[in-house]
Amino acid sequence: MRFMRRFGSKAAAVLALMICLSCLFVVVGCGEKNGTAELKGKVTVEDQIGRTVEIPSEVKRIVTNYGIATQMVYALGAEDSLVGIDTPTKQRNADFFKQLDTNFDDLPAVGMPGEMNVEEVVKLEPDIVLVRATAGTDGEEIVGQLENAGLVVLAMDVEDLDKLNEAVEMLGKALSVEDKANEYLNYYEETRKNVDGKLAELADDDKPSALVIMPQEGSYMVASDTMYQSHVLELCGGKNAAAGVSGMWAEASPEQITAWNPDYIFIVHYGDGSPEKFSADPKMGALKAVKDGKVIWFPSNIAPWDYPSMQAVLGITWCAKTFHPDKFEDVNVKEEADEYFEKFFGKSFTDLGGEL
Repeated sequence: MRFMRRFGSKAAAVLALMICLSCLFVVVGCGEKNGTAELKGKVTVEDQIGRTVEIPSEVKRIVTNYGIATQMVYALGAEDSLVGIDTPTKQRNADFFKQLDTNFDDLPAVGMPGEMNVEEVVKLEPDIVLVRATAGTDGEEIVGQLENAGLVVLAMDVEDLDKLNEAVEMLGKALSVEDKANEYLNYYEETRKNVDGKLAELADDDKPSALVIMPQEGSYMVASDTMYQSHVLELCGGKNAAAGVSGMWAEASPEQITAWNPDYIFIVHYGDGSPEKFSADPKMGALKAVKDGKVIWFPSNIAPWDYPSMQAVLGITWCAKTFHPDKFEDVNVKEEADEYFEKFFGKSFTDLGGEL
């Protein structure tokens, strides 16, 4: 009333208009805030079979049926979001992961890379499911089954050096841990540059041949030339003796292995044998690698470095030094491993019981 008497009705009208405008700004501001939240509610990622996938901007629950994906989640520091993991990790690498995660035993196993219990996965209410899938395989069928169940799925295909990096970059974005992903990618790039630089003038005749072998009960499986292991052998200045063999692990007879007669034989830790057992096989006695004492483990004892995982970068360093020790005299693989594990897993390779 004082205002009205002092300034008149015109001023009162102006005041009323200002109040209305203020309210309008508040409403618009709130609308913009809500609109931004909606825009930020999804992250768009292209997976490794070419699908465009919308993912919640904050992923709190992750399920994976793929051991490599499980390892990546731990290395990227997102393990607290895991609510279900692949069966092989639960069965084969439990001792390693128990040292990293006190809750590991509580994580349910949901299936193998080629199969999944979709009903059990749905019960876990994941924000995202990570699966292994190559176009046209059973993995792609699993993607469809999970999508039909209303789940968000990212497909991974990491059977060469570049695809491994693509997967890390993809997960970094999907899980909002891009800084950690870039830390790994930078480390990987420096490792590649170091190896490429030291081997730049390597003559073809100086490249040893090698087989990566997974012993099975009564048979030997070799890594084909389309697998990640073969790419590593070539990057490290070697050759895959099983050139021309395609697909995944391929069974090879003792006669075929003898015909290849590689300089090195690398035995993987996830098979049913050992270097000693392989060398003792009388059918392998004529092999050059056996005679020269070059049938050896491909590290490591706590988690494999030969297949495409966050630890495989250490396998590159080890393999290059094994093939060409004179060119890598300045490299101490054990020290590299200790620093790397401390950076990405929170404990050194040695403290975790790692051995080369």
